[in-house]
Amino acid sequence: MIIKAARFLFHATKENGPAWVAKRAAIEAERKSGVITLRCPRRPWRENELAGQLNPEVPQDPEKFLPRWRANGARFFIGPKDREKYAPHLQKILGKKGIEALAAKANAIAQGRFEYFSSRTGSLGMPPDWHLDPFTGEKSPRDVHWSKIPISSALVRDLKYVWEPSRFAWAYTLARAYWATGDARHAETFFSLVLDWGEANPPNTGANWGCGQEISLRLMAWAFALHVMQDAPAAAPARVCRVLGMMAAQAERVSQTTLFAHLQKNNHAVSEGVGLYLAGTLLSCCAKGPAWKAMGKRILEEEALLLINPDGSFNQKSMNYHRVMLEDYLYALALARANGDLFAPSMLERVKAAAGFLRGMMDASGGAPNLGGNDGALVLPLSQCAYPDYRPACYSGHYAFHGTRLATKGPWDEHLLWLFGPKALTAKRERSPAGEISAPRGGCHTLRGARAWAMIRCGTFEDRPSHADSLHLDIWRDGVNIAMDPGSYSYYAPPPWNNALAGTAVHNTVCVDGLDQMERGPRFMWTRWLKARVHENSGGADGKARVFSGGHNGYARLPEPVFHNRSVVMAGEDVFFIVDDLVGRGSHTLTVHWLLADLPWRELPEGVELETPTGLYAVRARLLLPSFGTLSVRAFRGAESTAPFGWSSPRYGEREPGIALVATLREELPCRVATLFAPAGVAWEMVTA
Repeated sequence: MIIKAARFLFHATKENGPAWVAKRAAIEAERKSGVITLRCPRRPWRENELAGQLNPEVPQDPEKFLPRWRANGARFFIGPKDREKYAPHLQKILGKKGIEALAAKANAIAQGRFEYFSSRTGSLGMPPDWHLDPFTGEKSPRDVHWSKIPISSALVRDLKYVWEPSRFAWAYTLARAYWATGDARHAETFFSLVLDWGEANPPNTGANWGCGQEISLRLMAWAFALHVMQDAPAAAPARVCRVLGMMAAQAERVSQTTLFAHLQKNNHAVSEGVGLYLAGTLLSCCAKGPAWKAMGKRILEEEALLLINPDGSFNQKSMNYHRVMLEDYLYALALARANGDLFAPSMLERVKAAAGFLRGMMDASGGAPNLGGNDGALVLPLSQCAYPDYRPACYSGHYAFHGTRLATKGPWDEHLLWLFGPKALTAKRERSPAGEISAPRGGCHTLRGARAWAMIRCGTFEDRPSHADSLHLDIWRDGVNIAMDPGSYSYYAPPPWNNALAGTAVHNTVCVDGLDQMERGPRFMWTRWLKARVHENSGGADGKARVFSGGHNGYARLPEPVFHNRSVVMAGEDVFFIVDDLVGRGSHTLTVHWLLADLPWRELPEGVELETPTGLYAVRARLLLPSFGTLSVRAFRGAESTAPFGWSSPRYGEREPGIALVATLREELPCRVATLFAPAGVAWEMVTA
């Protein structure tokens, strides 16, 4: 155990740098020593919470403060004055059935039923128990400092289930329903629940104060709903001022721990930047308001350069977290635009590249590869589009930087409407197709045809890895994710689901000797980061074939090193020929794994045939080298007995069976295995000739 810990510390220091390790250790020391409880002390809410934050010259009485704040304060990008213009568009986009569905969701919230991770609904009662996991019955402590509550413990296995309703993503539902229906009860629900949440969560007490990102997403939701509903009878001055005071207290909490988020090297820092910029902009009348705004703006500008690569890929190597980051920035940009504020051109350039990257990684159906971590986050649920549909964020991101639309009218237009107003709905449509992506820093490369496309993971890890998935291959055909990434499922579930979908063996790549391509550290960390190289990424002379070839050294750490090279040839519209070369010394167990869509299927001698909506499609594996070897090929549908193999997770906490095709052999190296994805009837010889 001591040797393992020392080895982890060595590699963590080598890969993240001694300064990162020292700062991370200092934060842990602050938490364990109790210093953080002095910087963020527990206390009750003040009788007039906002008054305790205001500059001396600002009137403290809500009846006097609110008119001044509305007249002289900063502008939000949406407000009651826009209701008359927006409502007809909103009703047209939603239609009668959409409005009814939206109202039904809003009514469920009023009864204490909340949606978790855009998946299933859980009941917290009314008034809600804000510390309850409704699916396990577990409760987090409500009377201790947030620093004393771990994200996973015997009390609550996964604190994300407690945090989820306190993100207040459902506040967007209430705000949308208020404008779409004109029903003032939805505004009453919002204010009642916010105030009840405050009673159950005094400053720095309980789990819902534990994460700066969670607080920041809550601030974003509160600000949006507050401004949409300002003209409702429920928005009495005392209530509005109470909400603003609670927002100020939460902004102060976020400002105390920004270093922790920065060291995570992920979207936590971006979300916190938005939260602080938002609070500082709207609450400039508070003594610390200008400092919050300046801090938030600095974080957003600096983190864009640190986390968004010039190729548009995001440091977190996850499509869902890429969307979180992009929508965070779209929110901040909308707020800045409303107030005539400007961000650094260098930040805007990176966010523009991120929007382009998302477009290049998205299927025409709106789906995208389920890469990396996926915790079910949807920070701007401003349309009726399903959670896995990336079109709302993609189309809004494109419009933000190009001023043009990417699609005909559809439910994604609501996202555009809320962020940019009715003018966006009549913008000129851009008809150019999405181009191919080659993002070496992000490790994502695409091959696109008229009917199908593929995404290959190949990149050297220069920053924190998410999954051990080098040379993973996604294949999409006619809107169906034929060969898919398994996703995440849960970060804290008991075995065999304890973040098992992050490993190499369940990705569409080659696993050597049953080992991951890198070594697992605690929680989400990996050590001994691999290096990868793109050998070729070019089109065929006839314009019909495209070739990608790359490799990695993740198994060079073995006593008898192994190197994996993969070539992918896209021939015609929807034929993919994959060749995996394993080079090295000694005898090794090699497993080529494919996770396929859960479609009607039948087993073939060398693989499996899927019954897709547009015809039969086959996946077959064959050993090419050595010629005397034996390749064992088997197919099965995911079951509890096969877990985690044969399973995918489209949303956090939700898992679905898929079809697994596993080809295994044990041979002396070198070895070569080929896999063919093609419509039924396409023979090996037609591709290999």
